[in-house]
Amino acid sequence: MSNHRNTDHAYVLFGDRVAQTALEAIPGQGRIFAAGPDYDWLTDYLSGLNIKILMP
Repeated sequence: MSNHRNTDHAYVLFGDRVAQTALEAIPGQGRIFAAGPDYDWLTDYLSGLNIKILMP
């Protein structure tokens, strides 16, 4: 947790330790960050936090 904002949690899932049936996508709740409007949303959101995305 962040020292500045102790209310948030992060979960790290390792693909070789999580059963394929353990997680389920919720329709309408996901975003595709590869290109298009979802990528634009992500860059706009992160720019407000002074974070840049560097493409390989």
